[in-house]
Amino acid sequence: MALNPDVVAETIHATICKSGYTKQVRPATVYTNGVKRRLMREQGISLDRAGEFELDHIVPLTLGGHPRQLSNLMLQEWEGPAGAKVKDKLEVRLHGLVCRGEMSLESAQQCIAEDWQRCLAEHPGRTTR
Repeated sequence: MALNPDVVAETIHATICKSGYTKQVRPATVYTNGVKRRLMREQGISLDRAGEFELDHIVPLTLGGHPRQLSNLMLQEWEGPAGAKVKDKLEVRLHGLVCRGEMSLESAQQCIAEDWQRCLAEHPGRTTR
C-alpha cells in the first residue's frame, strides 16, 4: 500500500478528519491528467474515452492514501457496479467510520486496498427506512 506518512492513527484529527485536508494534498490536475493519459496508453484505451474513466487513488486521500505515488493510482471506469461512483460512496462511508472512531485507520486502508468490492459488502451502509 502506498500511504501518506503524515497520516497515522495519532494524526487523523489533524489530517484526514479535518475539513479541507484533501484539497491541501490533492495533486495538481496537470499531474493527474498526465498520469491518466499515460495509463490509458499503456492499457490500450483510446484517449477519446478519457471522460469514461477516473484516475483513482487505490487508498483514497480521505483514508491517508499517498497523493502522488503511482502505485496508489489506477484507472477506474466511472459507471457500473465496479465503477468509481460506487467506490466513492464506500470511501465516504469508511472515512466517517474512521473519524468517528468506529473503525481503525489501518483496517479501513487494508479493507479498501485489498478488495474494495468485498469491503463494500462488509460495510454496506445504512438502509433508508
